[in-house]
Amino acid sequence: MRIVEDLWAPEPPERDSVITFGKFDALHLGHQSIFDEVVRQARAVSADATVFFLHPHPMKLLDPARCPASLTSLPNKLRLLESFGVDVAIVGRFDERLRATAADAFVRHLVERFRAGSLVVGHSVRFGFRGAGDVALLQRMAPEIGFDVTTMPAQLVEGEPISSTRIRIAISAGDLSLAHRLLGRRYSVVGRVVPGEKRGRSLGFPTANVDAGDQQLPPLGIYAGETTVNGVAYASAISLGVRPTFRDTGVWLESYLLDFEGDLYGEEVEVGFGEKLRDEERFDTLDALKRQIRDDVAAVRRSTMQENRTQAS
Repeated sequence: MRIVEDLWAPEPPERDSVITFGKFDALHLGHQSIFDEVVRQARAVSADATVFFLHPHPMKLLDPARCPASLTSLPNKLRLLESFGVDVAIVGRFDERLRATAADAFVRHLVERFRAGSLVVGHSVRFGFRGAGDVALLQRMAPEIGFDVTTMPAQLVEGEPISSTRIRIAISAGDLSLAHRLLGRRYSVVGRVVPGEKRGRSLGFPTANVDAGDQQLPPLGIYAGETTVNGVAYASAISLGVRPTFRDTGVWLESYLLDFEGDLYGEEVEVGFGEKLRDEERFDTLDALKRQIRDDVAAVRRSTMQENRTQAS
């Protein structure tokens, strides 16, 4: 997949394009239906399946205090787009220039810069300065500039439209099962492994301390899940909390990778959250803490075996 980081650079594309554009924060099932249509149309005419997305979230610039937590880090978004069959990803850096671009000027530039013969958009898409652009504008511009417009309907789960807001609420409430159904995959965060206090190692369960940045996190607690390192997924016992036994400050995301040996410092890993095993609690002794961790690891093994049986059936 080719990554374009400068929307305005006058670099001629090698092929025509079929393009979609949007914030695409979650890359949920609704977004994936749009990407599928882009790929389908692009393959039919030997064009590039192209996705333009905003990064960072527009609220980072417009109102940082109200900006929602991220549902997909940039590295994870690019990896997922490639897995969906996208040929070109345009990283739309949301800055003053892009913010001030009129809706019709944005469309004209996108179509001409990337030789787009077709645009595929969601039914409620808004774009351009103050969100003035919509499907009606695209339909008016299409015959003038010379492109086709395909509008995709909302995708429903349990009778309600899929949306990034709905996913964010589900994760915040700890309803990871609903988030999974809306995303079409396990909810995960991507971050770099940073040095910790090495307490897990001293307890016999070395953990990877993951810097999740501004990504959305579920409620504090202990989770079963998996951690992916260099494309290999390891069943994991995941701790998200304040480590009350040690009276630490701040929230820590730690993952103990079952059956893994090696040094992860500095590595970028993906931590996927499965079922919540228990709330975080304070232990009076380290021996009591170690016994509980052993129980947690055993619960992760049972959960992983159950998932494997379910997938095989």
